[in-house]
Amino acid sequence: RPTRDELDAIKAYARAQETVMIDLAAIVEVLEVLPLRVGELVGIRWSDLRADRRTVIIRGRKHPDINVREQNDQEVPLITFGGVDTYRLIADRPEYLDSPFPYKRGSVSTAFGMAALRLHIEDLHLHDLRAHALSGLLEAGVPIPQVALISGHRDWKVLTKHYARIDPASVHDTI
Repeated sequence: RPTRDELDAIKAYARAQETVMIDLAAIVEVLEVLPLRVGELVGIRWSDLRADRRTVIIRGRKHPDINVREQNDQEVPLITFGGVDTYRLIADRPEYLDSPFPYKRGSVSTAFGMAALRLHIEDLHLHDLRAHALSGLLEAGVPIPQVALISGHRDWKVLTKHYARIDPASVHDTI
């Protein structure tokens, strides 16, 4: 998992780049809280946002059955968590853009990897932010069905096995 210092360093590095076309800092701000795949984030269209429900339609969401994936559109809540309002981060993007994040998935991953490399952050990949966001939600006591709705996991066992690192002392606070 990335540390707070590593994420802050990557965002600061991205903001300092004058000739870069990808708004990597904004992408990191969203993905460190909202456990989406980068392809899901860059696939959002303006028409997918639902202001009245503070949700977004994620189109063609990953599914184990490739035939289902084609029609696997899901409405996902854009949450406010840890003081970060993911709906605002996406909806307030410049409207002159074709979509909130009009970038190619591979280009975003490459930009993130280059930032980590230049900052001497070892073994950190953009997809690690998904695990970071998932673990953060679970550690905060967000119920697994709600986390699964946001992340798109159909098998809750995956969430509990790979992402739920629950501190026994935190159970008291949650209950």
